Amino acid sequence: MSRQANDPQVPDLVSATEAAEMLGVTRQNVQLMANNGQLPGKKVGKTWVFLRSVVENARLTRRGAAVETRDLLIAAGIPEGRIQMPHGVYPNIIINGWTVQRWATNPDRWQVIPCLASSHTGFSPNLTIADVVSIVEKPSPIMAGLRLNDGTTTRSHG
Repeated sequence: MSRQANDPQVPDLVSATEAAEMLGVTRQNVQLMANNGQLPGKKVGKTWVFLRSVVENARLTRRGAAVETRDLLIAAGIPEGRIQMPHGVYPNIIINGWTVQRWATNPDRWQVIPCLASSHTGFSPNLTIADVVSIVEKPSPIMAGLRLNDGTTTRSHG
């Protein structure tokens, strides 16, 4: 859905599928982000379209959030080798089979859940970084050794 013939009058648009590839998420996630106003776009019939520049900015913002979160965890004592960043873009981080999330609306608020599990099965969404460090020191009992979509396996340590 790229710009036609380099015409400066035609905006460079991407589909929800292309936006998903750029962001490292599913098409359904992109549609949810658009419906929630997190990713500005336009619905044309049943199809979402987005300015390429808006999606690229979202990608960079998400990447920056993931890197900042990783750096905070390293500073708190988590060895860098234990931190996994699937897709390299998504702001969640995996440590020993736990998904670690830092809230955008309150960066001092953390949550830890087993990978690919419902958030209802994890720990409180009001954790401190010290709480996170103590939880992820041990592998998630049900998720160690899980093979991820990117071909890597969640690590455990003994």
